[in-house]
Amino acid sequence: MDASTLPTGTTLLLRTGGHWDCLVAIAGYDGHLLHPALVFKNPVPLWQSASTPLDGPITRAAWPRLRRLILVHNPGLDGTLCMLDDMVTGETP
Repeated sequence: MDASTLPTGTTLLLRTGGHWDCLVAIAGYDGHLLHPALVFKNPVPLWQSASTPLDGPITRAAWPRLRRLILVHNPGLDGTLCMLDDMVTGETP
C-alpha cells in the first residue's frame, strides 16, 4: 500500500513481512510521518491466523480479533490496548 493514498489519521499495523510475517507495532499516520502508538515486546505472528488483517488500515471489524491475538502474545497489555481502542476504531474519546 502506498503511503500517499492513506488518509490523515489512519491507524496502521507495522509488520515484518515475508513468510514468517509478524506484527511488531501499531502506528498512526498524520499525512507525513508515522507515529508509533505501541511497539510490542513480543512480536505477534500473523501467519498463525488466516483471519488477521494483513494489509492496509485497521478496520473496526478487524480490531477485536486482532486485539485478542495481541493479548495472547503480550499478556498484560489489556489496559494499554483499551487506550488504543478509540484510535483504532476512529472514535473520539
